[in-house]
Amino acid sequence: MSAISTIGPHKSGTTSIQWFLKENRAALLKDGYLVPESEDFRGGHHQLVRQLCGRAVPQHQREAAARFARAIKDAKCEAVVISSETLDDLLVNEDCARRILWSNRRTQPRTEALVFFPRNQSQFVNSRYTEVIKCFHRSEPFEAFVQAEIRHPNFRYAHWIALANAFSSKLIAQPFTEETITRGVAPEFLRAIDIDPSHFHDTNVRRNRGADAIYY
Repeated sequence: MSAISTIGPHKSGTTSIQWFLKENRAALLKDGYLVPESEDFRGGHHQLVRQLCGRAVPQHQREAAARFARAIKDAKCEAVVISSETLDDLLVNEDCARRILWSNRRTQPRTEALVFFPRNQSQFVNSRYTEVIKCFHRSEPFEAFVQAEIRHPNFRYAHWIALANAFSSKLIAQPFTEETITRGVAPEFLRAIDIDPSHFHDTNVRRNRGADAIYY
């Protein structure tokens, strides 16, 4: 059994992918893909990946890793699919990367593929600023926001190549563009992991309009 992880970044259709995975767990399992239960109503596996990395999580969410282990033991599947933007931050840490990508334990399959949707950085910053301002999470001027964002290591994508090479994982990059939005990010994700989107009727999921605000 292997694992497939979608690693973000933020504002690149990840919420749509997670919602699709959550709503189609049963159908995906028939195709041999196990999607763990999510502690997030939108489908993200944020607390699960934190626990797998050994990070502290709230008391009421500490069963995520145990449920994951039981699901792997009981399910008949070829691969596990995990999706969380949190991995965009966690995998920068060498110890976290080793725990997530290089595990050969029966309770946690080794990660064979990392899927992400890189986005033009200027569009990413514009979209992210729109989101944090409208949610009242930040209040600084746009220029100050940009200067802070571009210094963050996750603003660049080259480190994913080195990470994938270091742990012998396949890196699958699907550019997040206007065309991706038009076709739907969920179908693009399914094609990336060799699943025919035509098997599903609800692939055109749009959960976060802030992600494509820059195009309109």
